[in-house]
Amino acid sequence: MKKYFSLIILIIFVDLSLVYASNNNTGCKVVDDLKISNETLSLIENVQGIIYVWGHLFFKNKDNNEIIALRLYTDYHKLEVLIFPKNNIPERLIEHYDFHYKHKQIKKRPIAYIEERIKNAFEIESKYFVTKKGIKLGMNAKKVMQIYGVPDVVEIISVRPQKRVRYKWHVFGDYEKFEEIPKEKSCKEAGEGYDSFLEFLNGKVNLIYFGYEAP
Repeated sequence: MKKYFSLIILIIFVDLSLVYASNNNTGCKVVDDLKISNETLSLIENVQGIIYVWGHLFFKNKDNNEIIALRLYTDYHKLEVLIFPKNNIPERLIEHYDFHYKHKQIKKRPIAYIEERIKNAFEIESKYFVTKKGIKLGMNAKKVMQIYGVPDVVEIISVRPQKRVRYKWHVFGDYEKFEEIPKEKSCKEAGEGYDSFLEFLNGKVNLIYFGYEAP
């Protein structure tokens, strides 16, 4: 069994090593971002009454079952972004609200709370479910690597009954500001570090995550 897993990982890395993508003029990997503007977030937040730092804004695709969960800081700095299918709520999101349920910050159990928030989520156009770099749910691994480059870590989550793989990247800075960073600046000088990962289900993107607190 160990040999089987090792072979899978080796095949993945050999495949990825054939693909190259430049990130910007500094050579640093840049954090991805949503196309939703801060002005739009401000209007929606006033309606939803979101709680800063630990609460999420929820959006739903008006054309299909895709969901965005977005956690913000006070200046609309994005602490956490998740894009996922409605029928596959990420464990990370469930664990997040389980913590706040146990601390009596929400009254409903995590899944019921999340499902209610999704039901009442704001409907937005499909174009907002494609990141600024062009990543979207359902993409295959080769296309993703052409955009993001080779991941820093590849993890096999499961093989049966369905193959689930997680690719991780450590990235830096703010999406808009990063395009203007001089070449002499190092990655660490350019901005704070993020972690980003994509989960693939049977070879297709099934979860997009970027933020400060990736596992």
